[in-house]
Amino acid sequence: MKILKIIILFLIVTTGLYLGACFFLPKNYTIEKKLEINSPADLVFEQVQFLENWKNWNPFFKSNYKISSLTGGENGKENSYIRWKNKNGQEGKLKFIKIEPLKKIECVLTIEKPKPITVNGYISFEPLEKNTTVTFHFEGNNQFYLRILNVFIEKKYKKDLEKTLEMLAEASVKEYEILKNEYFGYKIKESVFEERTVGYVRKTIEYEKLNEFFHNNFNKIKIEARNCNFKISGHELSLYYKPDDVNKVYNVAAAVPIQGDSTLGKDYSQIKLEKQKAIFLNYYGGYYNIPTAETALINYTRNKKLSLKKPIIREHLKGPEQEPDSNKWHTVIWFLIN
Repeated sequence: MKILKIIILFLIVTTGLYLGACFFLPKNYTIEKKLEINSPADLVFEQVQFLENWKNWNPFFKSNYKISSLTGGENGKENSYIRWKNKNGQEGKLKFIKIEPLKKIECVLTIEKPKPITVNGYISFEPLEKNTTVTFHFEGNNQFYLRILNVFIEKKYKKDLEKTLEMLAEASVKEYEILKNEYFGYKIKESVFEERTVGYVRKTIEYEKLNEFFHNNFNKIKIEARNCNFKISGHELSLYYKPDDVNKVYNVAAAVPIQGDSTLGKDYSQIKLEKQKAIFLNYYGGYYNIPTAETALINYTRNKKLSLKKPIIREHLKGPEQEPDSNKWHTVIWFLIN
């Protein structure tokens, strides 16, 4: 009986101390870690913004977690989310609520199983010349009797965030090295080439006569289109189909986007370039160095295991007719993806 009283007294005292500790501990907990990464802010931001990239660097997805789906809006946009499930049956979801490009991503982290938990947070990006400081910040709360767990939660998950930042840094630096060494500094984007109807002239031309061919036929197509009551609806397009390096000729087309219900004359063709997936880069400068930019796109398709289709499209936003300084010429180079 005496032993039972001692046990009961011990439990009362222990419970009192526990609840007393819970009373003085804050109900909210904060988990925050930051790291300076040796990579430009746009590259680091892209690693985080596009949730499909997380499987390449997030330690949870590279260990015992498995990504089951990526839905909830367009990838890289607000309301996109990623789900996961591990071998122990734990499930969760990270959802992007608000995205401020190159600055901040606000998010909600939800643990759905075994016990529902919701944590609000953000990931911020601070450019520092060629480097970027990235901060992961999360806030949550526990019920009164579980407040003492906040101390352990902060300690445990700060270590997890440290590892996450280290692996994000590793992936970002690797991507930066590829950008410099294989893409020659060009920023390549995956996008969609929008549908457009064009008037065009297609021929096989000797290499040295390509510039003359494009210049003459761009002007002829525009004149013909206006004479046939078409509206010019876009920038000039150079379409490259197939090179013949042995005979030093190239099968190409000069094209101009047009809009209207008429028909061009017999010397001109009229086709529709379909909407399709593509990659592109913005090239600035004279046309002599465009092959280097296209090599960067070829390297990108190889690294990403993409399959290309013809033609290669050069969209001339600004050229010699608008700007005498060739350093300011602006060409968008499109590679179409199967």
